Amino acid sequence: MKKRMSMRAITVGLVALATVTLAGPARAAFEDIEVSPRTRAMGMAYVGLAPDAFAPFHNAAALAWVTEYQGAASYVRPFGYDFSGQSVISGVGSLGKWGGVGVGIRHFGVEYRGEDLTGETTVSFTHGFRLSHDLQSTVAVGWGVNLYSLDYGTSVTGIDPGSATAVGVDVSAQVVLHERTRVGFYALNINNPSIGDVDEEELIRRVGAGVSYQPYRGVTTLLDISNELGEDVQFRGGTEFQVTDFLWLRAGLRTQPNIFTAGVGLQRFGVSVDYGFSTGGGTLDATHQFGIRYVFPSGK
Repeated sequence: MKKRMSMRAITVGLVALATVTLAGPARAAFEDIEVSPRTRAMGMAYVGLAPDAFAPFHNAAALAWVTEYQGAASYVRPFGYDFSGQSVISGVGSLGKWGGVGVGIRHFGVEYRGEDLTGETTVSFTHGFRLSHDLQSTVAVGWGVNLYSLDYGTSVTGIDPGSATAVGVDVSAQVVLHERTRVGFYALNINNPSIGDVDEEELIRRVGAGVSYQPYRGVTTLLDISNELGEDVQFRGGTEFQVTDFLWLRAGLRTQPNIFTAGVGLQRFGVSVDYGFSTGGGTLDATHQFGIRYVFPSGK
């Protein structure tokens, strides 16, 4: 029995160690795992993107342009690992002249043989509204509050590491020029939150800027510059083409590490089914992500 328990402990330890490498050389809690298969397919660029149901995780300022209620959900196993997964549900709605609001819930978990090793849950509340509007431009700002909850499973020896919570604050902006160009900015966790009581861990802080250009209906090109504190600057870019009334094709790339992305979207009767693909950026396997979005009828 002792030998079996020792082997089990070693196996669980190896699984946990592998999980540490999911997002890079030194994975921290609440890493940046893309929530939207549509955005993943476009090089994970989103700062200047027009609003959809995943906007609470991307740029709250974009909510200023929301005119209806939308909902979305997605699921992904980063790099194809069968012991970890991320589930997301998100929704946005219009407040009329007060802009738009969004709520999103993201859960990333690691399990082995039915036992939960770690669980990371983020609940985001966001709001975006217009500051100014004229014939040539519209300026909007946004803010968000993120509630982080981290929970570790009971060890094989019966020790419960417990759980911890933290609160992060985001700010963002977006400007629309001549109805074709969107320029955006965001700052994640500007209050520099930490999680944990004994061994505190600083949560990720990131700033980014981006632009999207839509020369004509059905074609959008995006470019982002993103910087996580203490890491190399990332360039993210992608494009989206509407092939038919219901078919969309997407492709893109991201640096640091170099990743190529692609995907497809099917849209009909307000329902969008999206698939996004990204390479592993080295020795890791590719990631496949699936999601669904729905625009509720406005009744107007």
